[in-house]
Amino acid sequence: MEKITSRENAKIKYACRLASSGAFRRSEGKFLAEGRKLCPELCRGAALETLFWPEAAMEIVFFRKLKAIIF
Repeated sequence: MEKITSRENAKIKYACRLASSGAFRRSEGKFLAEGRKLCPELCRGAALETLFWPEAAMEIVFFRKLKAIIF
């Protein structure tokens, strides 16, 4: 796992662009999902390319369950 510490990180910039532009999502053929319900559901049935979470979130039961699904 890569620890990202800067908003200038290329992966963060890419994710922000996906989040803010429908045209960009269509051109890339990708989407951005977020949320406690949607992310685990998607992980069960779709290929996950990238997952971002705050470091403190690993202590939350939701993220432990999500990690168990994808790793």
